[in-house]
Amino acid sequence: MTPEQPPLSRRMALATIAGLGSGAVVSVSVALELFGGSRSAYAQADEAVSCQLNWIKSVQFGGHFAALEKGFFKNEGIDAEILGGGPGIDSINLVASGRVTVGDRDSSTILLARSKGTPIRAFACAMQRNPYALMSVKTKPIKSLKDMVGKTIAIPQQRRAALTVLLRKAGIDPAKVSFVPVGTDPGVLASGQVDGFFGYVTNQGVMLQMRGVQIESVLLQELGDPSYPMVFFATEQTLATRRPALVKWLRAEIQGWKWFAEHPAETAKFVVEKYSQQGLDLAQQTAEAKLYPEYILGGDAAQHGALWVDRRIFDEALALAKEARSITENVDVGALVDQSLLRDASART
Repeated sequence: MTPEQPPLSRRMALATIAGLGSGAVVSVSVALELFGGSRSAYAQADEAVSCQLNWIKSVQFGGHFAALEKGFFKNEGIDAEILGGGPGIDSINLVASGRVTVGDRDSSTILLARSKGTPIRAFACAMQRNPYALMSVKTKPIKSLKDMVGKTIAIPQQRRAALTVLLRKAGIDPAKVSFVPVGTDPGVLASGQVDGFFGYVTNQGVMLQMRGVQIESVLLQELGDPSYPMVFFATEQTLATRRPALVKWLRAEIQGWKWFAEHPAETAKFVVEKYSQQGLDLAQQTAEAKLYPEYILGGDAAQHGALWVDRRIFDEALALAKEARSITENVDVGALVDQSLLRDASART
């Protein structure tokens, strides 16, 4: 009996193929036999999916990084790339131009882009409640729209029109409130330059508290402005042509965001040490991370599961935007919000 011959090494196999000559055609089956393997052993490479964040890499995006760190993307056969954002980086334009696969942006901005004809669709949302809030010093609290009368409020220009509508609907003259522009540093509230500051209670709120400033906060939603803070979207073409890959990507994302909500401190640690920009403070990132579980798994997620997206939020946000005249065109919200990918991903999670 002829002794069994060991399979060729990769190097020997390549040399054998090369020796066949440039004009030779080697089938996949022959190549696999040369390697002594099987088709399953040389499966297709992971499919690339890139995601453009709307802000710098930090723990607020912990679900993405948990999916990377814990191998959830790898298990789904997805080669995931998470791209940091920041000033001057427009996730909507990058997605619309085809340079990235998926983006994240707040629901109001997505509505505005869609109203201008940008062919994007929303298919998931990382947070069920928006941590964007009006913050004030605890000793001089602003808890309602009426409490804003006679006060100086720091608010981004793009939010001002909607807040003006809300004040009028509450029977309050907007002229009785002094609005000033706002940046990302809440120091103007700590120093007493303003009475109220709009920002993320999970970020600027934590910054203030770590400086020893005790704050009162009221969420934008509680003031009457419905919105999602971190909606995942892609172009209609991408959703049509790369649906299987996006379902797998979303399946890994669901696992990642749930893991983040269940392990906030551990997530903060590997985000700071491995994935975020340099210079982030671990103590602050950990304090922020511990606030996120209720935003990720609360609200509609308690009933429908993590990353749920509801067209009702978009309907209400669109109605407010039209009153504020920030959107004048009609938007078909049914065509904008696609829950089918989430349902497919959740069915196998």
